[in-house]
Amino acid sequence: MSADPADPEARVLRLERQLARERRAREEAEAIAERATRDLYEQVKELQGARGELVEAKERAEQSNRATSAFLANMSHEIRTPLNAIIGLAYLALRMPTEPRVRQHLSDIHDSGNHLLGLLSDVLDFSKLDAGKLVLEDVELSLDGVLDRVGSMIAPRAQAKGLEFVFAVSPGMPRRFRGDPLRLAQVLLNYTANAVKFTEHGTVTVAVTEEERTATSVLLRFAVTDTGIGLTQPQLDKLFQEFEQADASITRSHGGTGLGLAICRHLATRMGGSVGADSTPGRGSTFWFTARLTPVNDRRSLAPVRDLRGRRLLVVDDNETARTVIAGLLEALPFRTVAVPSGEAALESVAEARRAGDPFDAVLLDWRMPGLDGIETARRLGALYPGDECPRVLMVTAYGRDEAAAAADGAGIAAILSKPVTESTLVDALTRVLHGDDLVEEQGPEPAGVDLTTALRGARILVVDDARLNQEIARGLLEDVGCTVVTADDGRQALERVEREDFDLVLMDMQMPVMDGITATEEIRKLPARGNVAIVAMTANVLERDKQRCLEAGMQAVLTKPVDPPDLYATVAQHVRTLAPPRAAAVVDVAGPEASRVAGAAAAHDPVLDVEAALSNLADSPRLFERIARGFVANHADEVRTLRAQLAAGARDDAGRTAHTLKGLAGTMGARRLERVARALDAALREAPLMPPPEGLLDAADEALALTVRALQEQLDAMARDRG
Repeated sequence: MSADPADPEARVLRLERQLARERRAREEAEAIAERATRDLYEQVKELQGARGELVEAKERAEQSNRATSAFLANMSHEIRTPLNAIIGLAYLALRMPTEPRVRQHLSDIHDSGNHLLGLLSDVLDFSKLDAGKLVLEDVELSLDGVLDRVGSMIAPRAQAKGLEFVFAVSPGMPRRFRGDPLRLAQVLLNYTANAVKFTEHGTVTVAVTEEERTATSVLLRFAVTDTGIGLTQPQLDKLFQEFEQADASITRSHGGTGLGLAICRHLATRMGGSVGADSTPGRGSTFWFTARLTPVNDRRSLAPVRDLRGRRLLVVDDNETARTVIAGLLEALPFRTVAVPSGEAALESVAEARRAGDPFDAVLLDWRMPGLDGIETARRLGALYPGDECPRVLMVTAYGRDEAAAAADGAGIAAILSKPVTESTLVDALTRVLHGDDLVEEQGPEPAGVDLTTALRGARILVVDDARLNQEIARGLLEDVGCTVVTADDGRQALERVEREDFDLVLMDMQMPVMDGITATEEIRKLPARGNVAIVAMTANVLERDKQRCLEAGMQAVLTKPVDPPDLYATVAQHVRTLAPPRAAAVVDVAGPEASRVAGAAAAHDPVLDVEAALSNLADSPRLFERIARGFVANHADEVRTLRAQLAAGARDDAGRTAHTLKGLAGTMGARRLERVARALDAALREAPLMPPPEGLLDAADEALALTVRALQEQLDAMARDRG
């Protein structure tokens, strides 16, 4: 029988049971909460411990990164310091008369030092990229300037292998941008150096096109195409990866860190672009990268002072790619252009144009062509069409300008252009040849074609370095171009010398005892009278923060050891002219009454004939030297007598050309004494057009020429005896 719901005792019993259940549930919940609290507390403690470990690990990683950076910086400095001595002393020794076998050993030392320097630079660049420490510049740059830099370094290598090296830039593309010119050139140099390395015959072409444009930027595509060995697909798949090359055999054959293309990929990515490659085994490859740059207003007008549009030009080149590229550049300017593949075809085209009453204004001739070469073509044009009837002839050649000038002497060639040509060099040359005017150049401290030897001659330079070997290398390089060099062993000595003496520029090492280069620069800047002297760092420190410290201290530029001589000369010339114009050498100041005496006295200290220098100018070819020397002896032994006759007849322009030609030939032939006097004569005729040059200067030229001819003849006789 069930309990009565209304029974009070039953109700109490039910409530007691319900309360017991609720109490047990509450106790269980409290136990669960207590366990959860304990677990949460333990987890918080574990998280706090892990966080502490993470902080410690982060600090250890940052400390390790700082230690790695410091180690790399220190090792780079320590390695670059002896490399500077190896490369610099080898360079200086190569400029001295040496036996052929010794000269070859020196050349091998110099090349190996540069190779080691390239490996070191790759490792350092990669470490900076890997750590996110590489900083890109954002400065105004010239596309033609970047290409010219690449051309000046790669063209000689291409020439040595008999390769055609061509720049092909899309017509109408902007020429000035904001970006990092050094890193652009670095990627291009890597691509083009590889292209030349793996190509035995044919052409290497650098093409620049516009891939995309926005309101504020342009995505440029740089493609380097070669006709070399090519790559298979498995080899292509390994490219652009760290420490990888196409295969082990290539690594063994050609060396390298396997970092070059990986660095290119990183740099292109940092510049807002990408990289890639296409290849066919046995037929060649195309390596490309893109970079996003900001176009700027081009204040440098490529239009000539007088409009040349519509002028009729003939392009002559047996290489189809080079012919097409040059013709395309000219047509976009715009000129009326015809292109032919040979000297014979050029003569026919000129004759046909004259018969049609629409003659060519100028002919751009390649030098080395099968059949009728450029020089012989120019001579025949001059013979067929004398005087103003002949179109102006420009030689466009992959060979050295001095060699071309010597070979083209007397062929009626108005200008010589080195391949690969850019739009600006073409327009500049055509403007000067057709009008005698230069381009309108509104900016830039470094005009095209500046004669650095003239700019540096007579400049007084203070070299500050605690290593005597580094002092001697800098002294040798600078004195070689006519500078006067004074040395100091530390920053304190440098400060004292600058306080007492006038210098045009100071080359300052960073790390020195007594007073370092940064402190010395800051102290020099405080000097009231001489604090504005130009100061350029020349240091083995390569990290960006070190370079920034130099600039913040008041230096104008930073050169990294080992110093490339052309970079040294260009940097010193720029800042000598910018802040402290160099003292002109007395031999050039021909208007003064003491000019002839000074010129003769200065020339007397120069060697009559420097055969090693001549061989260096002529691609180390004794056969070419012999041919040029015989031509000089046969055709120029009476050049000063000719010059006197031209002056007596009032043919001042002809005399100026004779002096200028003599100066160039003397430089090519290593005739130092004659070159110095001829340079003074050339300057006299240019700078004082209404005054005759001092008679003493003409006498000095007569004497120097006679000595040169005699020395050349003796050298030719000796070479004939050696042959047998």
